[in-house]
Amino acid sequence: MDSSLNYKKFTVCENEESTYKETPQKSKNFWLILIGITSMILIVIIVAAVAIGVGVNAIVSSKPQESEDTSGLNDFTVTNEKMEGEYCDSTGCIYFLITVNTTDTYIIIATIDRETVFMLRHPRDLPMTMMTVNNTSFLALDVHSGETNRTNRSIYVIPEQYVSLVDGIMREHRNMSNSTLQMMDQTMVNETQNSSLVEFAIHDEAYLVILAAQSLSELGIEGTQYPPVKYFYVLALKLSNARQKMGKENLKGDLKRSFSSPKFLAQQKRTASCNDGNSCSTGRCPYRGYRDNGRECFGMCGYGCFCWSIVCGDCCVHQGCLDHDQCCADNGFFTFTCFNVVPFSCTSFSC
Repeated sequence: MDSSLNYKKFTVCENEESTYKETPQKSKNFWLILIGITSMILIVIIVAAVAIGVGVNAIVSSKPQESEDTSGLNDFTVTNEKMEGEYCDSTGCIYFLITVNTTDTYIIIATIDRETVFMLRHPRDLPMTMMTVNNTSFLALDVHSGETNRTNRSIYVIPEQYVSLVDGIMREHRNMSNSTLQMMDQTMVNETQNSSLVEFAIHDEAYLVILAAQSLSELGIEGTQYPPVKYFYVLALKLSNARQKMGKENLKGDLKRSFSSPKFLAQQKRTASCNDGNSCSTGRCPYRGYRDNGRECFGMCGYGCFCWSIVCGDCCVHQGCLDHDQCCADNGFFTFTCFNVVPFSCTSFSC
């Protein structure tokens, strides 16, 4: 009799009694159970693996993604007629554009979304300048008197609805008509100038302008090399002075924080007075001839006796810085006249 089975072959030896005989049905049940258990184990393992994978992905996705480090100067270009770029640090980013050519000088400081924080436009053939600080715009109109041989400056606040009109007139290099001037506001001009410029100076964007200027200086770029850089440095210097003044007078406590990098400090800080070997020529020592009622270093580009040599190349008295210091002393620091950076040169400044 053939003892071969479909699932397993058992051999029964003659004259020997088998101790174990497996029937076909029992064998079938055993393997079915074994396959079922194995399948269940595999299913549990797969489900667990999927669950672990989902959990890991959730943890990874919940972590902040590392973004590209954009701190410092970005997309920066400079020529004799144009400077443009961005500057970022942990407090935010700014965009800046300065153009200087034979017809116009134009400066804009904006947020990275191009929301204007500061704008200045000056047609070089017209005696007027427009300045926008945050959301307030001013117009300065210079009128020369032949009788006195002096230039008198009138400051107007431009109503918001006429800002585009005035800007268009200046773009087209047209004179301001009397009817247009009658639309301007001359009430509370001083108060409006002061509040607008103070607000600008305490903004993070002002802080970033100062840091951007320091970064440029660390690249070895001086204001005497490129006109657009010179105007940017002068604006940064004014903002630095403003923040120093407000911090010193406790008008804004957090402005006391240091904003000067060690490298910048090393580049700018004077180590000795004129009497101790400074290279200033006779009469150009800011420690000797220009104290002017206690204002030390009068005529040197910087805050007090802290020199910004990047503006004019050294720490000596320059006529432009002297004229500017006198202008701010006569008219007040937080005024259009003091903050106006055009037309500034190291040899002269029109107040």
